[in-house]
Amino acid sequence: MRARILAATGALLLDEGAVEVLRQAQERGQLRPDLDLDVTVDQLWGPFYHRLLLFPNT
Repeated sequence: MRARILAATGALLLDEGAVEVLRQAQERGQLRPDLDLDVTVDQLWGPFYHRLLLFPNT
């Protein structure tokens, strides 16, 4: 149970960190300036969250 709580709260920190990394890439011109970074992070993390929902004990 403790691992699940840590994973859930840590996910918010990972999302914020991922947005910051993407923002830096955007500033360097590696990503389009009109890219929605929050949506991009959701799309990147979505498959991992989906797997956790389908197979919580693995």
